[in-house]
Amino acid sequence: MQGGVEYAHDKGTSLSLWTTNIAEESDKGQEIDITLGQEMNLGPDWTLVVKAIHYRYFLDSNSDYFEGQFGVSFKQLSLNVFYAPKMYVSRDESYKNTYVNLAYTHPIEKDLNLSIALGHSFYNHEKLAGTKDYTDYLVTLAKTVGNVTIGVNYADTFGYKTYAQDAQTQEESWNKSSNHNFFVNAGIQF
Repeated sequence: MQGGVEYAHDKGTSLSLWTTNIAEESDKGQEIDITLGQEMNLGPDWTLVVKAIHYRYFLDSNSDYFEGQFGVSFKQLSLNVFYAPKMYVSRDESYKNTYVNLAYTHPIEKDLNLSIALGHSFYNHEKLAGTKDYTDYLVTLAKTVGNVTIGVNYADTFGYKTYAQDAQTQEESWNKSSNHNFFVNAGIQF
């Protein structure tokens, strides 16, 4: 289950709160993300976005971390870079993550859009991160009726491998994994 609220001021400042109950096998518990952002018009059809995001985990505060976002868009095309200088594995161990995302939204008809996004995660320490660098994509078909938007989404990854180490033999392995996700989301604008 996921949900969130966002307040966006006319001058481009935004504040949002998003939460999810993390998968059953996780020991981190409820996640809450708090985002403060600023969007600026750079001229006709150009927009700059800068955001600071705090990720909070209720059952494992050692996993809390901050991330910055820098993005630029031209018409329906956007490029965003996210950077987390310290993603904690324990109090004493952390790794860096940079995520780059390129997205395009194509209007099919009034209030119906097709969006495609391609992203790549870069880790400075793959063993600590528990995964190798990988690419992901997201395809969304979204329809807006009044102030409600419904999206049908499909997401997947390329090259996603998880790290494992046998406790007895200390043998290391990288296991190929897949993250097929089909989901529906809804948003209401007030």
